[in-house]
Amino acid sequence: MAALVSYSKHQNLELLFEKFGKFVPNQDFHWIQIQAKNIGIFEHTHTNSTISDKGGLNAPENSKNEFQNGDYYFRAFLDELDSIKVLQSIGAFENSENSGKSFREAFEQLNQSIAKRNEKDAKEYGNRCIHIAIDNSVRNPFWVGQLIAVYTVIANEQIIYKNFKKAIYYATKAVDAAEQSDLLIGEKDNYHKFLAQSLMLRGILFSTQQVWDNAIDDFSQAAKSYCFAKDFIQAIEAYRMSAHGFQQLGDNNGILRQLMPALNLGKELPTEIIRSTTFPGVLKMLLDLDDLQWIPEKEIEALGLLHYGEDWVMEIRNWTNPETLVFVG
Repeated sequence: MAALVSYSKHQNLELLFEKFGKFVPNQDFHWIQIQAKNIGIFEHTHTNSTISDKGGLNAPENSKNEFQNGDYYFRAFLDELDSIKVLQSIGAFENSENSGKSFREAFEQLNQSIAKRNEKDAKEYGNRCIHIAIDNSVRNPFWVGQLIAVYTVIANEQIIYKNFKKAIYYATKAVDAAEQSDLLIGEKDNYHKFLAQSLMLRGILFSTQQVWDNAIDDFSQAAKSYCFAKDFIQAIEAYRMSAHGFQQLGDNNGILRQLMPALNLGKELPTEIIRSTTFPGVLKMLLDLDDLQWIPEKEIEALGLLHYGEDWVMEIRNWTNPETLVFVG
């Protein structure tokens, strides 16, 4: 566990020290004592910092005896932006217990209302969850994930009532929140995971309405984001769904463009992973094509034999599309 935090000589530094107590000046840097209970504040601040172990292993010589056992020591060289992020996180964590409790209670009531088909209460608790998440995301960007989850649940609720226009509206809200997470969180992996999940939901909804161009765009973008996040299982499904959209449009080239990256993943991933994906659907779609153009039949056969054995054609032909599950958080 480690986390050094240093600060520029800036007024925010005084606020930080005031929050956490004593600090020890040094020629090259300043030390600040952080109680163990507050360690999470600094673990979520995106600073280029290191936390020292408890007990003063890396604490300044002239102050080791001044700190209580179990506390952590932070050394810092943050710029102004980083120190502001730390202060924002402090505010978020100070309010997180009450906010988190309120959100969990409202989110539970939302799900219970949906289960009871009580649309009025679901709307009330859904709005409450949204307001809590938006309010907290200003101070702590990791609340964006909660906001996306709420929009996703509400979109799924609208599917129950077959109100696909509203479902797409809330799915788009989830996509918008995911896109903003890139700036708010600044972590590409989380951004791409949020974005891919939101796009898959909206893509499925566009598919149910046969808005194939929009569905294709969402699925193909989701596939790229899943690949960035190294979630190759979901990437294969996103490529397959995008190819399905092109299939509905009778666009053979489009099908092949989307399935080619999925085939490449089939070459790279081990069989135990491939067999847990919808890769059979990829091969089945290719077997059903009359013109494979630039994809050699031998390549498809080699992948079939590699992952499914001698009877691969029969297994692929007998494969049925699993029920589509909409991601709910």
